[in-house]
Amino acid sequence: MKVAVWYAEAGRNLERLQRARATIAVGKLSGAVVTSPRRTELEAEVCRELGLEAAPVSTQIVQRDRHAEFCAMLAWPPRRWRRSPWSARLQRTEVLEAQEPFGEGQKGSSAMPHKRNRSWPSASAGWRAWSGPTRGGARERGPVARARHQPLVGRARDPADSTIVLDYLLHLTTFIVEGLDVDTARMTENLELSHGLVYSQRVLLKLTDTGLPRQVAYEIVQRHAMRA
Repeated sequence: MKVAVWYAEAGRNLERLQRARATIAVGKLSGAVVTSPRRTELEAEVCRELGLEAAPVSTQIVQRDRHAEFCAMLAWPPRRWRRSPWSARLQRTEVLEAQEPFGEGQKGSSAMPHKRNRSWPSASAGWRAWSGPTRGGARERGPVARARHQPLVGRARDPADSTIVLDYLLHLTTFIVEGLDVDTARMTENLELSHGLVYSQRVLLKLTDTGLPRQVAYEIVQRHAMRA
């Protein structure tokens, strides 16, 4: 179930990124406001050659709310990946149901040979530190009315930088998923440690099907569950 939920959410994130890409894929050729006429046919042709749509309305810049939306969508998927199936909980020694790939010759610690440091938590934490300022800078660009607004010009690289970082994280995620070491026997063992507690709801429903009042059935199942 945990893997299925994560997989479904990853699909929705892909759809969000595709929509954001379409939002930002626009261009313009017209010059500064009022000083140059819009050459509609030429602008549309050039944009089409570049794989872009001509901005329906623009000043001397393509409106920055497009950049803000794009950066916000880039920041979203990795933040949700903290709920990934290979989360730290599953890799704890007392659980140990799944582990990230660990290659021959790899070191988790130069002083403690038993350590297997996980790649994803460090990368995810780094992304969160990166994505906060990136989204903030993108939002600040939204109301900019002048292309030469100097304090914000240096932040024009945000979308490009963010896509590079996201690309790295996607490659890292692919590497982890493909090499994930899943211990199904350990999963079964952990489930059996509860002596069937996970089936309490099914037992409750079966008892109510026999005609027992729900509260009575609940008390019976709860009593035996506490003993288990």
